[in-house]
Amino acid sequence: MSEKYIINKEYWEQFQFVTQSIGVGLCVISKDYRVLWANKVLNDIFGEVEGKICHLTFNQRNLICPNCGVKEILTTGADRATNEQVGKDTEGETIWSQIICAPIRDEAGNTTAVLETVIPITTLKKAEKSLHESEKLLRIIAENYPKSFISIIEKDMTVGFTSGQEFKKQGLDPESFVGLTIEEVFGEKTSFIKSHYEKAFRGEEVSFEVFLNDQYQEYNVVPLFNENGDIDRILSVVRNISDRKHAEQKLVDSEEKYREAYKRASFYQDLFTHDIKNIFQSILLSTDLFSDNDREDYSFLKDHITRGINLIKNVSILSELEGKAPNKISVDCLHVLKEVVENIHKKFVSKKINIEIQNSFEKIELQASELLSVLFDNILHNAVIHNKNSEVEILVRISDFEVANERMLKMEFIDNGIGIHDSMKESVFLREHNGEDIQGIGLGLSLAKRIVEIFNGALKVENKEIDDFSKGSNFILTFPLNDQN
Repeated sequence: MSEKYIINKEYWEQFQFVTQSIGVGLCVISKDYRVLWANKVLNDIFGEVEGKICHLTFNQRNLICPNCGVKEILTTGADRATNEQVGKDTEGETIWSQIICAPIRDEAGNTTAVLETVIPITTLKKAEKSLHESEKLLRIIAENYPKSFISIIEKDMTVGFTSGQEFKKQGLDPESFVGLTIEEVFGEKTSFIKSHYEKAFRGEEVSFEVFLNDQYQEYNVVPLFNENGDIDRILSVVRNISDRKHAEQKLVDSEEKYREAYKRASFYQDLFTHDIKNIFQSILLSTDLFSDNDREDYSFLKDHITRGINLIKNVSILSELEGKAPNKISVDCLHVLKEVVENIHKKFVSKKINIEIQNSFEKIELQASELLSVLFDNILHNAVIHNKNSEVEILVRISDFEVANERMLKMEFIDNGIGIHDSMKESVFLREHNGEDIQGIGLGLSLAKRIVEIFNGALKVENKEIDDFSKGSNFILTFPLNDQN
């Protein structure tokens, strides 16, 4: 180095020793970009460089380097310039350096050369590159893992990294979550989730489920150990399991549905066996007493056979309804009712039956099916067989009313039969749940209730006379009316 730049030899030697010890390169660059002097650190890396062009020697460039700090000092007169550069050492390995440039001025204040401080940052750059590649790989994995996202949680319970398909699916930017605390992310669920994260920071692998942001999420959390064996981060893999949860719930509902169907089927089977046994026992006893001249026994026998046929029909219809509801069409209610009344008279020719219909409608259209006739038949049949009077009297009163801006049809079947005690007015339609009987056959009203529900209607029973159930019953049907009525 020219004596022009040496202030004190002893001081200079000490300066070189210090810079060499900390691995920092120093050099002086002339105004024509030649290396006037370089310390041992730079000579060890690049070989003998004094007298050589800097950009050609350090960076293998024929032209001045982009963002050259020396050029900035020389052209602008700045007091300091910094930049990063990449080059090759004597063995052809790529190296990175941070360059800090400062002017060397003469006594008149003119810049005569530039002092370059060269700080090696190759290790840092490789670490950054490795980290970037790891983060890139992690992001690729996260974005290709179906219905999931991945997060790295720092020791201070903030989000260090997060990415995944679920963000894109919900229209969210994963970068907006980086740096947030778990309180900011999870809100009221923080305490629950934090307790599991703390287990992971203690070295445990944990899994848990939580309902968050209108979806079911499954968390699998593992600790991340550094080279010292300490845990300063944890990895959380989160999967959206809403579809699975909904499928599980449907399965539970389906199991409950079929369990109930099985119970009903068992009930119908048991009831059928019990009632059919009683019917044919009655037939058997009647047969023992039967003679050609005894018409009363003949009527008794025919009545029970009719009841048996009706029971078999009801069981068959109930079994079909357990599978699926029938398609509904527009049905003329009055026409169906009159046909059923006519059939009731034919079925009970030996009984004196008077059925009166009070009605002001010319035609009544309902959304129903062929089951409407089964409904009317069961109610009228029930009124006939549970009647001890010499004359069966049934009044069918038809009217309409309005509720919640919807017109409803009301049909009252008022009989003079034995009536139903107040304690049994609910259970009479749900006989399978309590096992009680109403003097004999019992499927008719259960079937009637089921049919009414299919037609979006309602069925209940009241006393004919408010304070005395024994005077007879009033079965009340209500249905939504079609607009054309």
